[in-house]
Amino acid sequence: MTAPYLLPPTTSVAYPSSLPSGTVKLYADQNWSSDSLTITTSGAIEGVQSSFAGTNLNDRTTWVAFNLPEGVVLTLLEHKTTPPAGQPYSFNGCGRCVDLIGNGKTQTVDVEKLGANDCLSAYIWRTVDLNTGVFQLFDGLNYADNRNTFFLCEWPMATVLSLAGWYICDRAASIYFGGLTAQQVALYDGGQGDGETMSVAGWLSMDGIPDLRSYSFVDKEASWRWDLLPPVHSEVEPFTITSPVPTNPSSTISSSISGTNQGAATITDTVSVTSGKSQSLTLSVTDSYTIGYVQEVRFTYGIGLTGEVEVGCTFSMSYTYTGTKETSVTNYYDLSVSQTVEIPADCRYSSTMTILMAEIPPTSYSTPAVFYYTQPVPGSTYDAAMTAELGKTVYALRQTVTGYVNGGVSVDVRSSTETQPLSVTALADA
Repeated sequence: MTAPYLLPPTTSVAYPSSLPSGTVKLYADQNWSSDSLTITTSGAIEGVQSSFAGTNLNDRTTWVAFNLPEGVVLTLLEHKTTPPAGQPYSFNGCGRCVDLIGNGKTQTVDVEKLGANDCLSAYIWRTVDLNTGVFQLFDGLNYADNRNTFFLCEWPMATVLSLAGWYICDRAASIYFGGLTAQQVALYDGGQGDGETMSVAGWLSMDGIPDLRSYSFVDKEASWRWDLLPPVHSEVEPFTITSPVPTNPSSTISSSISGTNQGAATITDTVSVTSGKSQSLTLSVTDSYTIGYVQEVRFTYGIGLTGEVEVGCTFSMSYTYTGTKETSVTNYYDLSVSQTVEIPADCRYSSTMTILMAEIPPTSYSTPAVFYYTQPVPGSTYDAAMTAELGKTVYALRQTVTGYVNGGVSVDVRSSTETQPLSVTALADA
């Protein structure tokens, strides 16, 4: 299995013990007994740069030992800056960077081999989703020297992103993209997405380019953008959520009819309740940069001692970046229920129908899905049947769609009819 990123060079001597999770320890020299400084994720706000200038390790770090949970990244910076609004992980003006990517174990880094020895003075940490795509630019050939790691979950899609002011700007000599799947990354010689360009993608037969000179693109990376390869077709299995009908409905909707049957035979009448957009269902999908976003929600609800919400959903063929961890769609449904009631002869009558409404609390779900691509994205397989059906070569990628459902639906219908014989009414009037 291709590694999503390349590890920085480790120290020549293994760390003599293990560190607590969420801990980074900086050392001044090439030994574990030199001056040190301890940094913890609990001691700094996520997504905000923190400085350790003025400490005993300011501009003195040579070795690093760290233990970060999987998915947590702490980047050591040469300079503390104020990033642009909405881009906390823009390292414009930050100088050389050292990305510490957690895997739940104690790891080490030889900062000198990264060309960042005795220059670090700040840091920033955050939680990332490696499954959404990763690529790295390296200052040296063969994935050597200083580098920047780009986590696509931190950057808007289909947007040109400038590298102006980054240490790696116009310096990259190699690129690693083993962390891409259905994503494509374009690099530009110009700072506004202009000039010469080259592209890499997750479905290529290689996972990196150790020498960009072979593509005549060394020291030219001034801006970049990423795009998602849209699936040409998707199939998401409907799922059912079962829960007891609430004993205390949140609200009711009622309607009544009344009249007189002066005849000698039983008649029928109809009582109905109609309410526009009285039911709703919200389906939230955990964001994924491979499956696109939820476009439509459909559901049915069973009435009885047990309510069953059957949910179906479709996905768009492209992804719209929201900057959130999930995408939600709410659909509203009209409610219309009718019931025929029998009215005895020679009576006055009044019939009432009441629909009991209840809230569905946020309920998690998980359902299988298959997405079909025109390129062999990692993890996909050639699908002969769908190729024949669609008339083009496609590859099937099987994934699991997760999220939660909540809303308000009708859970029961109750009706009652009261009658009074006309003869009794007449006597009472007399």
